[in-house]
Amino acid sequence: MGLQPPPPPPPPPPQVLGRTTGGTTDQVALAVDQNAAFERALAALQAAGCEIEWQGRPSDIKFGFSKKSAWSTFGFKVGYSGDLSVARTGPQESLVRHSIRVNWNTTVPVFLSGVVVLILLIMMNPYYYAFGFLLLIVAIGGSAWTLAGSIPQKVSAQIQAQLKSGGAAPVPAPRVEPVASQPAAPPPPVDPAPQAPEAAKASGDVFDQIKKLAELRDMGAITSEDFETKKSDLLSRL
Repeated sequence: MGLQPPPPPPPPPPQVLGRTTGGTTDQVALAVDQNAAFERALAALQAAGCEIEWQGRPSDIKFGFSKKSAWSTFGFKVGYSGDLSVARTGPQESLVRHSIRVNWNTTVPVFLSGVVVLILLIMMNPYYYAFGFLLLIVAIGGSAWTLAGSIPQKVSAQIQAQLKSGGAAPVPAPRVEPVASQPAAPPPPVDPAPQAPEAAKASGDVFDQIKKLAELRDMGAITSEDFETKKSDLLSRL
């Protein structure tokens, strides 16, 4: 009687995407090769406000980011860590999987602040004494869900949107400044009327001289012959 081979090991449990302990996990299928998917993942992480801490081309990236809010983190900065992997699934197909988890050591000030606020409310209103412990549990649970679930899911949704859109943030359209209307150019100056030609001026001088010669003739200073001679000479110049 021969020995029977051992039974095959059970298949691994299926991986369930969604919220994990202290974070979230999601994946996106891209119709590009692994190198292009890796570059798109880098751009998507940076567009979502993440800081690249380490990268092993073309498959692995470690990143981190921090969140600060007056309501959900009481003004304290909470840190998050993430891992992203790029797997080749076909000639022009890739699968990008990323997970985000909260760094619990950075949440201690947040929970302490919530406890202090709750204690102050109990001291101000005696009716809170009976439900103090229950309110404390509810407050801590709500803060833990926001820090470990809500915030990572929002950032994960931003990363997925950037991956599907190409990994680049939308470029705003250039702003066109209105051009101020320029005043109309003044009309060219009109030249004054041209002066009388030199000939007209000279003729006026000739007639003035003839007039003076006529006066001298009438006074007897010159003879009529001299007047006629000078007159003929002056008229010849016109």
